[in-house]
Amino acid sequence: MNIYYISGLGADQRAFSKLDFVKKHNATYLPWLAPLQKKESIESYAKRMATNITGEAPIIVGLSFGGMMAIEIAKTISAKKVILISSCKTKSELPPQIKMAGSLGLDSLMPTALVKKSKPLVYNFLGTKTDKEKEIASDFIDSLNEDYLSWSMRTISRWKNTEVPCSTCHIHGNKDMLLQSSFVEADHIIEGGNHFMIFNKADEINPIINSILD
Repeated sequence: MNIYYISGLGADQRAFSKLDFVKKHNATYLPWLAPLQKKESIESYAKRMATNITGEAPIIVGLSFGGMMAIEIAKTISAKKVILISSCKTKSELPPQIKMAGSLGLDSLMPTALVKKSKPLVYNFLGTKTDKEKEIASDFIDSLNEDYLSWSMRTISRWKNTEVPCSTCHIHGNKDMLLQSSFVEADHIIEGGNHFMIFNKADEINPIINSILD
């Protein structure tokens, strides 16, 4: 089975470390690329990312911003399915405050240094509670590149997609403080699931993904 997976903003493949499908199906991680310019379009970026996908009819699993990117990639290639975790399918599923930040140009006023100094606030929004969860989130935050963060924030808040290009399965938590469940149309709602549920609710997410792939 031809499966690829994409992490969320600033994260890497460790975010998926508790999900069975990665090892079971020998899934391939698609790493984030450096944006070519501060205002590179998400369409351009998705086409560059898609060049690392080989074979026919891939299944793409995307976390958070990675889910949005998976949708964009599926618009450029013939994907069999996109599985979204704590993400959005179209611009209509983005919370109003995120879209407002883009329309007011506030998305460009988020320096990396401020994010790194605001870890407790980030932990709260992600829903990380245990020391291990905070350790992983801290590593993600520390590794953030200023150009990538600026590009990502701008791209997310100004996302204009209205198309769902292929079959999708959307898994979302009802306690997600970053991408609130009230704005999305999810196929599976995880009770008590927050934005970091891929790690702390993996036991509930695994059966869903396994049933899709099996």
